[in-house]
Amino acid sequence: MSISALSAGAATVARPTDVVLAWRTLRAPQWLHFAVLPALPLYALLRTAPLEALARFAPGAVVAALSLAFAYGINAIADRHGDRDVAKNPLAGLAQAPALAWWAVLGCAALALAVAALGAPWLRLDCTAISLVAGTLYSVGPRVKSLPVVGTLTNAVIFAPLALVVRLEGASPPHMALLLCAFVVLQTQTQLVHEAGDLAEDESSGISSSAVIFGPRAAMNAARILGYVGAFSFVAGFGLARMPVIASAATILGGALIGRASPERASEVRHAHRRLSLAAGAMLFALAVSDAVAPIP
Repeated sequence: MSISALSAGAATVARPTDVVLAWRTLRAPQWLHFAVLPALPLYALLRTAPLEALARFAPGAVVAALSLAFAYGINAIADRHGDRDVAKNPLAGLAQAPALAWWAVLGCAALALAVAALGAPWLRLDCTAISLVAGTLYSVGPRVKSLPVVGTLTNAVIFAPLALVVRLEGASPPHMALLLCAFVVLQTQTQLVHEAGDLAEDESSGISSSAVIFGPRAAMNAARILGYVGAFSFVAGFGLARMPVIASAATILGGALIGRASPERASEVRHAHRRLSLAAGAMLFALAVSDAVAPIP
């Protein structure tokens, strides 16, 4: 075989740098903790039949991971022109996204739908599709992340359906509504401070996020107000039992953490809020598991 033929064959193989870049485009470290969302409705089953709960959770986690990889990947491709930090977006500053990155991102969406449709019978295709559609609308067309308030709320629609990917027979577990509502409030608070931290990049890209239109201070104050609104809703809807009180305390503390910080510290505060949210979520889930056999207070 001639040297020219070998060169032509090598040209058809993706370069290692393209493979690595395609993998990084999926931004797994940024969403990995969200892959546990399908466990939310399984808390009662986890206490009474842990092996069955794990068997149901595993394919749900696969669907969630693939859906999140698509959402974060398509966002990386769409935002590459305005993003400046390659640690956040590995495609930042690139004029054109590598073809392999496109294949990786779109492949994750196709696999998520395939697993949800053809995998275990308890997986929900509708929730998977809603998350994928929301991720597309948010980042690409009509790119609702550039619309104030609407973009902020649409972001939550990417994540919340993944908590319902696993279908259970009969009525929903009694604490499921509280767990889901607490997650949505905390996630929306995180999104508001995220928009404040991305102010300069969004302004240069022409993205009219809530923080761009109303100002980063207003966005961070909105996170504080949301904490009080969430707390009032939890107590009004679920009473003064320990779980609603803990959820209320978490959203109030999360809002105070964001609201009292300066916009210049938005990125730092976002990481602190994430740690608070993870701790509060783990505590609420553990209490829900314990309540699966203990009397509900």
